[in-house]
Amino acid sequence: MSSTTSDGAPLALRFFREGDETTMLRVLQGAFPAWPAVEIGVDPIDHLRWKLRSHEQALQTHFVIEDGGEIIGSESFLAQHAKIGDQIALTCHVGDVCVRPDHQGRGALLQMYMFIMPQLRESYDAHLVFRPRNRSSAVVRQGDTRPIPFANQVHALVRPLRPWPASGGLSKAPRQLVAWARAALGDLPAPKQMVEPWELRQVPRFDERIDALWDEASRPFHFIVARDRERLNWRYADPRAGLFMLRLAEQDGRILGYSVLRVSHGTGHIADLLVLPGRVDVLCSLLRDALAIFRSQGLAKVEVWCATHHPYRETLRRCGFLLKWRTVPLTLNIYHPERFDPAFLSDRRAAIHLMAGDTDLV
Repeated sequence: MSSTTSDGAPLALRFFREGDETTMLRVLQGAFPAWPAVEIGVDPIDHLRWKLRSHEQALQTHFVIEDGGEIIGSESFLAQHAKIGDQIALTCHVGDVCVRPDHQGRGALLQMYMFIMPQLRESYDAHLVFRPRNRSSAVVRQGDTRPIPFANQVHALVRPLRPWPASGGLSKAPRQLVAWARAALGDLPAPKQMVEPWELRQVPRFDERIDALWDEASRPFHFIVARDRERLNWRYADPRAGLFMLRLAEQDGRILGYSVLRVSHGTGHIADLLVLPGRVDVLCSLLRDALAIFRSQGLAKVEVWCATHHPYRETLRRCGFLLKWRTVPLTLNIYHPERFDPAFLSDRRAAIHLMAGDTDLV
């Protein structure tokens, strides 16, 4: 596909080819103040190569835009399976989209959206959008489906680990400041008098037992991104993704739950968290463990994502996650509503499990 912008410069779009990574990285780092935005312990080119290979299908949908044969923009996607209702769907969301600063304002982004939309419908069952973006109505209305917001909103909840810093100003509302103080100064839920019958330990990667946990823990949810061994190890156990701590709760050889922790730019993140249905005791144990680790590192706060109506929400509140730091804007475009009923998206109490680790934001 090729066309001309308003000033007559020819632009051409094509799908990603092996070897494009170096130029794509140069464009990304020229378009953003910092890329990647998260802290990593490897060279940025290695992080980009990891990111581009989330799934074989993703390699077929990344694309670049060229001016005179030179790459001046690109869009990449993260592909992952998700459970929608009682079926497994292949979903995608945007990894990075950018245009070189000297080519911005010339219609390149609109061209890119028009180019990729038909391909996304052919390649994926659904498209998850984590960031609101200004799209042309002509792009949004392509086909017979539209992005639908999650009625059960997901929030980034914060648990302070120390009082509000004196130099930080009073930028938050009084109610939030009171919540901050209560959380920072309050004690963690007291552990049971008896010794917990499970063990918490750190592992370098997930083994095959995690698939049994995923199978059982996913059943109550209307929507949850797949958490099988292959996906979890790609996301959290590959050093090119960043430095994560994988914490398991185990009893008699069985995994009862896990948490994935990371520190980025001075904030602790519970990037992922999953326990067997009804195991509030294990959930409390993992949360206490995470807060103790982050507190020992001298961090000011911990962040975790959770839907408004979620089986973990009350436990998170009791563990001091009192502040709704922000609402995460989420929409889902289901390309095949005949196979995946989108009705749950309009249900404020739909069982939704989405966490920051389901994105590239941590």
